Amino acid sequence: MLILPEWLITSPREAPKRGWGVRVEANLITDLAPHRELEKKYPDDSVIHAEDQILSPGFVNTHTHLYGVLAHGIPLTKAPDGFWPFLKDFWWPMVEDRIDHNMIRAAADWQCQVMIKSGVTSFYDCLEAPHSLPGCLDVEAEAIAGHGLRAILSFEATERVSKANGLLGLKENFDFTSKHHGDEGLIQGLICYHTTFTCSREFILNAFEMANSLGCLVHMHCSEGTYEPEYALKNFGLRPIQYYDQLGVLGANMLASQCVQLAEDEVALIALRGARVAHMPLSNCEVGAGLPLCRNWQPLVSLSDLAAIATLITSLRSCAVHS
Repeated sequence: MLILPEWLITSPREAPKRGWGVRVEANLITDLAPHRELEKKYPDDSVIHAEDQILSPGFVNTHTHLYGVLAHGIPLTKAPDGFWPFLKDFWWPMVEDRIDHNMIRAAADWQCQVMIKSGVTSFYDCLEAPHSLPGCLDVEAEAIAGHGLRAILSFEATERVSKANGLLGLKENFDFTSKHHGDEGLIQGLICYHTTFTCSREFILNAFEMANSLGCLVHMHCSEGTYEPEYALKNFGLRPIQYYDQLGVLGANMLASQCVQLAEDEVALIALRGARVAHMPLSNCEVGAGLPLCRNWQPLVSLSDLAAIATLITSLRSCAVHS
């Protein structure tokens, strides 16, 4: 089969090719060339003429919350006036703490369709639902599997409910990741916890020990607003990235999302240790967190955003405006 679009994007490092297309055999791209060349080489192939269309590799969303769509339409008597009130008065009691398996299944099914329509073929999801344990990741994976998307799934373990609930969350991650680790399926797992202000030192170290035993990444939210840096300075005498470095866990197996309120030396430290960052421009705007120090970024920075807020294309436009 030949697909002949107006423009072909083959790599972020190459300019788009006008008048180029691809040949597909058994779900694999086996050739790419100008339209006339492809039609001459493969005269018996069926042809999809995609005039005025762009063909590109699928987008990868490196951080989303599929369940976030469930927050749409919740009535508020008063809008949160900052990051901490957003969590304490709205997101935790009115969204996360109410989620059950049926809600997880429905949200995943809906959001997968939204992502496919906007060009996303791979994503990382962070599920936050402390009262849905155990078994919630299996429910989510089952819903996603029917859509053919590639996904890395995790549960955001936190001690904010209780230490026992936190350990149950880490176990959810470990069991799910172990089950899918090393196989050739489309769905994988990783270890995830919330932040330095909801997880103790021992809890964080436990998460990294689990990840090291599995050879996988560890994800956490980091400095999304001013609350966490202020908390870390007050309780540890260090900013969050400095604290992680002191713990000995800042490195290539860390995936930190947001990273909005960082100091210049924290950016340099992330680059030095090779940690990974997921930039979320529109999610950051939602809670009034601000814009990160994106200039002169050296670490591995990827683009992401909550599917419940916008498509990844909208996030790309947002990045262009902010730059």
